[in-house]
Amino acid sequence: MSYALIANPTNGTLAQIIVDFATQTLGWTAVGADGVRAPGGDPAISYKLNTSTAAKPMEFRLTLSLMNGTTVLQQAITAAPHIANVSQTPTKMHLFGASGATPFIAAVIEYSPGYFRHVYLGTMEKLGNYTGGEIIAAAAVTAYWNAGLYTYDSNQYLFSGLQACWPAATSGGIRMGHADLGGTIMVPFKAATSRRTSPLIVNTAIGGFKDNINDQQIARATNTFAGAQILVPPNLYLVRPSGRISPIGRPAGVRMVNMTNLDPSTTISVGNKTWRCFPQWRKADQTIPNTGGSSGGQLSESSWIVGYAYLED
Repeated sequence: MSYALIANPTNGTLAQIIVDFATQTLGWTAVGADGVRAPGGDPAISYKLNTSTAAKPMEFRLTLSLMNGTTVLQQAITAAPHIANVSQTPTKMHLFGASGATPFIAAVIEYSPGYFRHVYLGTMEKLGNYTGGEIIAAAAVTAYWNAGLYTYDSNQYLFSGLQACWPAATSGGIRMGHADLGGTIMVPFKAATSRRTSPLIVNTAIGGFKDNINDQQIARATNTFAGAQILVPPNLYLVRPSGRISPIGRPAGVRMVNMTNLDPSTTISVGNKTWRCFPQWRKADQTIPNTGGSSGGQLSESSWIVGYAYLED
């Protein structure tokens, strides 16, 4: 396991920092100028990272691409927080990663004061006998103005199928191969377009916060008697025909955590392992966005008590 803290990165250097961490610290293989492959992985499969500039409010973007040779299989996108019509500048970048049987890299980008973005690339700790298991995910918030108010449907938690930030092709997902799937397919996280209509779409993945599977465990994952927080595995499921869901495992090196009694970047020791905890976007009591109207933009973000813990050591 490895952890690195990068001070004062810029939006334009985020992708290269992750590539350098993968190749120089973890010993992953460089693929071209902006791609990496985990040791022992499928030689055709790699992860590509790049940054770009788009129209506000998703101005500075970091994109992960799961590649098969030169073909893009799936993408996941995050973007800098957009507060009061201003895209924020990162102050720190926390990097976590491992090689071995279930390699992964997670990056938590910190913005002042107290805003965060998460990206994840790696492999599943599989439940089942499918092949592949490579996974990419990212978290983002779209400051979306509609009919006189901001809607919080336009956000994406890590590994969540209930989101409206991006279309299916850029919602992140898992590469899975099995005869029941007709071969090897990409299973995106795009399962629904809002929390008001939540159909289960066949061959999509669910299990992140808002999918109403692990949510209750996060809400109860604080032990006031012991003064401890309970780490919740992000158990993921594949949606199958007739509304059935099949457990497929969990992403390596990450857990969901209740941030009620935790400050950002707090570490938790469980047995001989150390986990570092961060809010999904921003730890706050509010459950709807604080806005300045159509001209003032979104004035703050909140992911309530929802957070993620990454394996540091």
